Amino acid sequence: MLALDHSRLASLPSLTYVSSFVHCVSKMRIEDEAVWASLASYLAERHDQFDARNLSTVTYALANISRLKPIILNFDDLFRKFELSIIKKFDQDSKLDGQAIANAVLSYSKTQNGSVEFFRAIEGVVLANYQLMSPQELSNVLYSFQKSENAVPDVLLEQLEDYVVENLARYKPIELC
Repeated sequence: MLALDHSRLASLPSLTYVSSFVHCVSKMRIEDEAVWASLASYLAERHDQFDARNLSTVTYALANISRLKPIILNFDDLFRKFELSIIKKFDQDSKLDGQAIANAVLSYSKTQNGSVEFFRAIEGVVLANYQLMSPQELSNVLYSFQKSENAVPDVLLEQLEDYVVENLARYKPIELC
């Protein structure tokens, strides 16, 4: 099985294939502890090689599967390791896209695992790049900040209020839901 063989995982054409594979395995609800231990080990060893979007994808996938067996399939240490990598990627990437930012915020909101420091750093990324974000991405970020236990949405909401109000006429209602 691919999930148990790190050399086969490493032979995939790109890390996007790896993150997609992890996502698919979580959607199939495969609860085999050996599979998830192997994937977590692979991800932990190579997390610095993934881009922010792929790290967000695997974070979301791991959060989904951990709900099935929260004690046994616990990836909290891995989520903390990913936090710093994601922030570093955002700080170093001159070509950020709104989807990557929104995915990071949403994935950590879903895990209820992002630290206060992580959300503060992401807040800075959002405030520096909100014009790059589609209405849907911006809506997802604001929703995720509101739902997360460790995010403080007040500053973000205050800073973005004028921008959102100014652009309401060009946004479609479905984009803000």
